[in-house]
Amino acid sequence: MCWKHYLTLTTATLALVLGFQMTNSTSQAATYNYPVVTVTKAPYASLYNSEGERVVDRVLLANTDWRVGVVRYFDGGPENFQHQLMYQVSTSEWLRADQSQANFNPQTGQLLPVANVNADQSALINAMLTELNRLRAQNGLHPLTNNAELSAFSQRRAEDLRQKGYLSHAGWWFESHPVGYAAENIETAFDLHDINKTAINAIGEFYDDPGNPNLGHRKSMLNPYFTQVGMGIVADGYGRFYVVQTFLKPDIQESDAAGIKAYENYVNEKGERAPYNSHYDRAGQAIIKRQDFK
Repeated sequence: MCWKHYLTLTTATLALVLGFQMTNSTSQAATYNYPVVTVTKAPYASLYNSEGERVVDRVLLANTDWRVGVVRYFDGGPENFQHQLMYQVSTSEWLRADQSQANFNPQTGQLLPVANVNADQSALINAMLTELNRLRAQNGLHPLTNNAELSAFSQRRAEDLRQKGYLSHAGWWFESHPVGYAAENIETAFDLHDINKTAINAIGEFYDDPGNPNLGHRKSMLNPYFTQVGMGIVADGYGRFYVVQTFLKPDIQESDAAGIKAYENYVNEKGERAPYNSHYDRAGQAIIKRQDFK
């Protein structure tokens, strides 16, 4: 019996939150040669006016990208800011630096140097596998083993996404990877110029799954039936890279059918429920905080 599972979720998905008017951008766009920030606060980040007052009817969704005009510090105001670094993302609206990640140095305005991801690819993938299995261990699941064939497939997928310049599961054909019960996760992530922080950030983004009410990426990583994984990463040239995870259970037994079907039903449900409730204690702080800009 052969099973195939196709996730149609990406970290770029938008969702309505509490009836607020959502401010949309071209999420997870290809590359940038100008200053851009990506919202890191889930599920959304607030905006502030030039006087430091919170804008009550507009928010920015996590994992969306915004061009930056001006960088300045805010002090005082209704939020009692204390030298809070802020990015101007529209004529009169500002985003907090500690709720976003910039592709430039806010002190100089220079774009961050392109990381040599390819040179560190093996080390980064190993770090991501370690963090993925640490997550699984925290939830009582067996570790996944690296599958070289899956990794090669995932690397080709990541390169294809980079060339397209956007996230899409199109092209993840059933015939393109080893036979079995499988799923794919895709995202773009920032290079935090530290392999372990970058790995934690990438796994954390999949786990938090902003904008996806059914948490499909999280559920793939915590699927109790998968036994193997392959991962691919490709730099986009502007401090980000495309990440692909391909999961696989190559040998399906008749006794697995009922459990897999039950988990498939769970994947399509919103949120988590027993007996699959999970938790994730990260190995370290992945997101760059405001003090890093001082």
